[in-house]
Amino acid sequence: MSSKPKDAQRPKITSSRTFKFDRFLRGIQLTESSDSLPESRKLPQGGTWGPLVESLLLIRGAASLAGLSSAELQEDAELRRTNLWYKVHQARKSDGRWDRDLFTVPLTSLTRPTAYRLRPREESGLKFPDIPLQLLHVSPYSLPSEVADRSCKNLSVAQLLDELNDIFGTRRGLQDTADLESGSLRACLQDFIDDECNIGLVHGYLRRVWPSNRNLASFRERMNTWKAKDLELRRRAIDSDRVVNPKIPPRRIWDLYSNRVLPFYALGSDEGEIPANVWAVSHSWLPKEHRRYVRTPINSYEWPVPLPYATALDRVRIELLNMGAEYVFLDILCLRQQDLDSPAHELQRRKEWRIDVPTIGHVYRHSPSQTTIIYPNGLGLPVDISDQVFNSALHWFNRVWTLQEVNTRWLLGGLWPAFYDKRKANGERFSRLLSETLKIVDEKPDIVTLLAAIRARTGCAYEVDRVHALGYLLQCPRLPLYYQDMGTEDAWSLLIEDLTGAHRLDLLCYSTPGTIDAWRPSWAQAMAHNPFPFIRQARGSPSPLFPQHVLDYRNRYAPDLGYTHPSDVYFHRAIVAYDCRVETVKLPNQNSTRKGQTNFKVSLRAAQSWGTIDGPLEFSLPGLKSTLHASSEVVLVRIVDPEIWMMGELTGRRRVGGELAVVVRKIAIASVPLEQVYLGHTDINSHETCVVYV
Repeated sequence: MSSKPKDAQRPKITSSRTFKFDRFLRGIQLTESSDSLPESRKLPQGGTWGPLVESLLLIRGAASLAGLSSAELQEDAELRRTNLWYKVHQARKSDGRWDRDLFTVPLTSLTRPTAYRLRPREESGLKFPDIPLQLLHVSPYSLPSEVADRSCKNLSVAQLLDELNDIFGTRRGLQDTADLESGSLRACLQDFIDDECNIGLVHGYLRRVWPSNRNLASFRERMNTWKAKDLELRRRAIDSDRVVNPKIPPRRIWDLYSNRVLPFYALGSDEGEIPANVWAVSHSWLPKEHRRYVRTPINSYEWPVPLPYATALDRVRIELLNMGAEYVFLDILCLRQQDLDSPAHELQRRKEWRIDVPTIGHVYRHSPSQTTIIYPNGLGLPVDISDQVFNSALHWFNRVWTLQEVNTRWLLGGLWPAFYDKRKANGERFSRLLSETLKIVDEKPDIVTLLAAIRARTGCAYEVDRVHALGYLLQCPRLPLYYQDMGTEDAWSLLIEDLTGAHRLDLLCYSTPGTIDAWRPSWAQAMAHNPFPFIRQARGSPSPLFPQHVLDYRNRYAPDLGYTHPSDVYFHRAIVAYDCRVETVKLPNQNSTRKGQTNFKVSLRAAQSWGTIDGPLEFSLPGLKSTLHASSEVVLVRIVDPEIWMMGELTGRRRVGGELAVVVRKIAIASVPLEQVYLGHTDINSHETCVVYV
């Protein structure tokens, strides 16, 4: 029995009947919903797709995207997904043959007279699934491997010029009198020959400037300038042990037309800006036993490329081209991968990863109009949204890094006509998970929410990856350098130094003392399977945060910290209630099988200069152990909001910025009813004290 509904076997496309892919994932198949769309946004009449459907519907130019609102971008993204799905659904004709028109980019007066025909190569011992968009691409722009792989080593300048004229459909000559810069062209081509480049690499570097005599004449000079700027951009992005500019473009991109990995500077982008025609690919990683490692001329054989056994790079390339991509960032090709056979390569990889890994999210998140291709089940593999695949630790929704790789303008890779078989598919779960992920990363960064999201994802190569993913998602202005063997607690301590004061204040509200620094949770505590809660404001609208209230940071050797340097300093101004005592301590039932908590009641002995607290405050401390007892002396600190108070131990004093500060060790945090706190002064800030936390 066919898995496709009768009406969906080969749907007729009309301007009034639009198949909504996003709604389809949620279980709705056909909706009458496009009558309100302008004519330019409707699907074509009839049942056939023109050869330029990609440029008309699937892809919008950078200029047309720049002025769109977020709602319009969302609508455009949904339309692109719908059109892509239609393309997949109509790929095979009723007679069983593939519809070549769907995969053909037409010739023009500016292209070569015949198109290149790309088909995936067969590989001995490997069986690949028939994914429609991976089987054929016909275009005058995209070089086949047999052309791209040809070496220039033994070519003369004239022979290389002939090759390029054939590729570009031009008649450029070294002795052409109309070309006053022919000497520069000769020198330019000779450089590629001397460097023993292949045709693909030459094509990748030159195809942007080839149509213009002026640009081609100045190519060598401009390339050197771009290279120097890129080198300086990356050099200045590192200061000591920090990335001080997280908005770094990728080091490399994959040029799908030339089928070569190029350095980013080859795009000639100003100040590291990522052009709109650079897309990004996000994919899940399969277990090692399901991966193979291939050496390929695409990345000049620099490192073995990890690939699923059931796909190949030429198939991925064909699919991306059919989706409308020109340049893409794909980590296995553009982020240097491991090569344990070469110690020199591994040294270079570690050097590059220091900055490339913590800033990798920028290529996915730099613009609301960025396009990202998602392969949820593995690079190049068919989409599977059945329940059992969601449970894999390495599934896309369970990987830590993919939190920063999703955006509104996502497209699904690996689409095939029957992937929505309702007996197996769970489109509702897929849509819900994707919507939840977008909501987490698109809203104002919230450290408690992001910690929970990272804790829920089980897939990462190294535990320290979790810390670095959090740093980018929090939009920290500075990030720790990446070292895969760095301990998570060390990386977490470095990241805390670079958090905003508001985010550090959230960490202060962790309900139990930290195991490393009492004022904040350790990474192990934050990632615990059943972590202790953060005390959040109970009211709908929080009190405004003033600069003096957020938790500031000073290195222990900062000049305004006096003459002793016991530790780095985290501090802010807050109301402090002195002369407090513990009235009662109620220990948990030690015979209970559940984790208990110690309950405290703390009261003021006398009214304070800023007001008073009506009745004892109640605190709870998870666990059985406590050094406090009835009549113990403690202090109470109001953490910005009148509702949130901390019970702490006064451990001493020290100077901070010329002011005497009290040093407090956190014991517990509690949310206090507003009616229990009386602030007797309107100018409450004048009664605040500088508090240092340890």
